[in-house]
Amino acid sequence: MRTAKFSAFGLLFVGPVIRNWLLILERLYGTTGKLTPIKKVLTDQLCFAPALQFTAIPVLGLMDGHSRDKIEARIRKDYYDIMIANWKLWPIVATVNFYFVPLNYRLPVVALVSLFWNIYYTWKLGEKGPHVADQ
Repeated sequence: MRTAKFSAFGLLFVGPVIRNWLLILERLYGTTGKLTPIKKVLTDQLCFAPALQFTAIPVLGLMDGHSRDKIEARIRKDYYDIMIANWKLWPIVATVNFYFVPLNYRLPVVALVSLFWNIYYTWKLGEKGPHVADQ
C-alpha cells in the first residue's frame, strides 16, 4: 500500500511540480554561461528543495490518514534529517543534470534517482517514535 501511495504522490504531484520547476529555472537563467548550472543548483536547493520536502511530509501524512498533530510531530521530528539527507544527494544530481543532461531528459534523471530517494523517505517516515505513535 505504501508503494502505491508513493507512486501516486510522485506521479500526480511531484512529477508535474518538478517538471514545471525545471521549466521555470530555464526561463529564469537560460541555457548559456558557465555559472548558469550553478545558479540553477543553488536556486533549486535553497528555494525549491526545502519547500518540496516541507510539503511532502504533510501530503504523505494525509494520504496515510494521520492527524494534524501527528503530521506536525513528524515535521518537527524528521524535516531536518530529511533536508540534510537531501543536501547530501540532490545537489550532486542537480549539478550533473544541469551541466550534462538536455532539458527533455532531466525529469527522467530525477525520476530515476527518486526511486532510490524514496527508499530513504519510506524508511525515514516509516520510523516509529513514542511521540509520533499512531492515533
